[in-house]
Amino acid sequence: MVTLMSPRARTEDVSPRLRSASAVRSHLTSGSRASGSRRVSIDSDAAVGEACTQGRRLAGTLGFSAYDQVVMATMISELARNIMHHAYHGQITMRAGHSGNKPAIVVVAKDDGPGIRDVDGALDGSTSFRGSGKGLPAVRRSADRFRIITEEGRGTVVSFAKLTA
Repeated sequence: MVTLMSPRARTEDVSPRLRSASAVRSHLTSGSRASGSRRVSIDSDAAVGEACTQGRRLAGTLGFSAYDQVVMATMISELARNIMHHAYHGQITMRAGHSGNKPAIVVVAKDDGPGIRDVDGALDGSTSFRGSGKGLPAVRRSADRFRIITEEGRGTVVSFAKLTA
């Protein structure tokens, strides 16, 4: 369910204590500078590949199966390609986390692009400004936790967590 945060900002699955898009952005990126975090500036096809490689390596070190390592790289690729396609520049941060006793990877993709006009359509694949419209829905389905914050003219932050099987 997508919840309207202000006339222009939207988010999904955000706790009630986070009332503004800036508070949510701060929440999603907090801890991203912790040791072991990996940040890749997305500004070229080579950077997209580097982000995928870093995500796959991190998944491997945390004990993700070979299949889930490929899934992680694919999820990161979808977000990085969205950044390149719609915002032209952004960043992806990955870090190890956990849920209970299960290792997890937390990924935050951030850009200062045009934002997503139709969040519901982007998440169900029914609309796409450019492209197939299948990337965000695929990331959402593959993630154990997923959040998106977008504001027209100010950018988008997509955050997801994937646990080991």
